[in-house]
Amino acid sequence: MKIVIDSEVERLTNEINNLKEALMRLLDEEYDLLNNICPHLQAQYYEYFGVLETETAMYEEQVRVLQRKLELVRQSTNRGEAPDLAEINKQIKLEMTAPIMEMVAAEGEVYTQVFEDMIEDADPSFDNEELKKLYKKIAKALHPDLHPELTEQENRLFVEAITAYKNGDIDTIRLIEAVTRTTEADKNNDGEIDETEEQDAVSELQKQREYIVFGIDETCARIAEIKNSYPYKYKAVLDDPEQVKEIQDRLKQALADYKKLFDSYRDDLEKLMKEFGK
Repeated sequence: MKIVIDSEVERLTNEINNLKEALMRLLDEEYDLLNNICPHLQAQYYEYFGVLETETAMYEEQVRVLQRKLELVRQSTNRGEAPDLAEINKQIKLEMTAPIMEMVAAEGEVYTQVFEDMIEDADPSFDNEELKKLYKKIAKALHPDLHPELTEQENRLFVEAITAYKNGDIDTIRLIEAVTRTTEADKNNDGEIDETEEQDAVSELQKQREYIVFGIDETCARIAEIKNSYPYKYKAVLDDPEQVKEIQDRLKQALADYKKLFDSYRDDLEKLMKEFGK
């Protein structure tokens, strides 16, 4: 029995083409965010706030160390003992190192759990042969030597496919193959397909649609994460000169306060040490 390609095949084909366009727009947006917008915002942030934040953090740490050193020296003097600066410095170093070591140990446990979760969540349908097969299809569709007329967008997609193949990233390979796959149904010379061919075409189109929808969802999630993270989340602030000045003034004041505290603690420490001839 032969039938003309029915509306389901045509509908899926049109839908997939529209989804492809939507996905490519999203991928372009993500690329622009990662390679143009965010690097520019990061440079802006450092220019406006970075130097002040770094200097403030440096003085904050020095003040914390001096404050603790002053406490330990006073404890010694209150007991009528001459402060042993070498021992005091050693104790402070241990106190500062302990939280870092605890954090490293905790992170180690987190990374171990993440690795175990990755193993548990591994795609059971993945195999190396599928990766190779899909990559060959992508190369046939996007290799610049075969298609010198490719757009910049398509060239970027091929570079992403190369990276995904090297990393064994089957999800990305499946997505790129789905995006580059021809969506026309397999027609006979008379423009008709039989019932079995029709069912196969619908099944393949549905699978292709599934991968593209998955890609759209994943790309939207990545874009949202970029926009909610540094440096993009500061874009509105960086674009507002009044807010920039307000934050700069606060940082300058904080820096001045820490410098003042630093000088005060240093002077107190020197006075205490002089009392014991140190």
